[in-house]
Amino acid sequence: MRAKTKILIYTSMPWSHSNRKEFTLELGRQLQDAEIVVIDRPSAIFPNIFRPSKWWQFRRDDRLTKEIHGVTVIRPTTIFHDQITSISTTPFGAFLNNLLIKRFLRKHTTILEGTGKRILWLYEQISWPISTVADWDEIVWEIFDDYTLHSDGTTRQKWAKQEHQMIRISTVCFTLTSKLKEKYCNLTKNVHVIGNGFDEFQMSNARPPKELPSYLSSNKIRVGFVGRVRSWIDFRLLESIVIDNPNYDFIFIGPVDNDVISELKNLRRHSNFHYFGPVSKSEGYWHMKNMNIGFVPYVRSSFTAAVKPIKMVEFLAAGIPVVTTLDADIEAYKPFVRTVTSPKDFKSSVIYFEQQSNNSEMCKELVKNDRWSEKVKFVKRTLRLNQQN
Repeated sequence: MRAKTKILIYTSMPWSHSNRKEFTLELGRQLQDAEIVVIDRPSAIFPNIFRPSKWWQFRRDDRLTKEIHGVTVIRPTTIFHDQITSISTTPFGAFLNNLLIKRFLRKHTTILEGTGKRILWLYEQISWPISTVADWDEIVWEIFDDYTLHSDGTTRQKWAKQEHQMIRISTVCFTLTSKLKEKYCNLTKNVHVIGNGFDEFQMSNARPPKELPSYLSSNKIRVGFVGRVRSWIDFRLLESIVIDNPNYDFIFIGPVDNDVISELKNLRRHSNFHYFGPVSKSEGYWHMKNMNIGFVPYVRSSFTAAVKPIKMVEFLAAGIPVVTTLDADIEAYKPFVRTVTSPKDFKSSVIYFEQQSNNSEMCKELVKNDRWSEKVKFVKRTLRLNQQN
């Protein structure tokens, strides 16, 4: 009997919110004989014990184990902090966390036992693997953005130091954009752009909400955003565009971060701006299909210069052209992705899309290689994994 390939994945965000959830499930579908274990963002004893609402979540989710398409997801308990390791976690705290995580892995999986190729897959800031480097045949480090630009000078220095540590132990590095690849090519040769993708099955079988949204009854051009409403959004530019285009409906769908609630409230004063709150992935895809234009109005900065939003790919997969303030890796999607920096640019881009014919099929054709199934095939080739393991 051929030995199983074993893949252990540390997530940098809750599994239910992860952009890589569909990717991981597709990995499980294509590597049916592999053992894939995901460590979800753990429940931490401290500080959750001092917060009653978090304590209930901690007690309810403790030792959660579930298996989907051959992928086992576990949420272990740690001592400090809800990340596995963090820049704010002391070395001793990280050591205690890793001991607990090892215990959970041995109890719920066989990932640390037996023979076969072993792959440790880490995301962004996560560091300090639970076992020694020698225990793994491949260590994959995947980088979504240049997170060293998130914070102040002291933390940035710590993250930069951690970054070099991760590069040193990693055998393969995947990045979201070519700009990130350029940065890490200076540190390691084995770096590849994997990019964001979409779930073809969910997109094809997108379900409408139980109650159809009111915007369907409007004859206006629908400009949509489906995703987290957060500080990345350029609210000043967005409001200027909303005010300058009263004949368009601007429809925003998704959860909102607490620190931008006032900005969202301000936008809702305008009659052509509509906010509908969070929805499921399937419903989100349905809403995308019912827009005329996808809109990604992020702040332009040194950080977002290396960002390629997953919603850009998803809108194209829904057959909808996209207007965005970002320009990382959009060349392959032109002319159905256009960059704007002003209300005037926005209006000319929308007029351009209105004048085009057969937008839908051409948009879908542009992202046929961005399906998660194609991304997984690329990963299998890179890590030398065949379908039979």
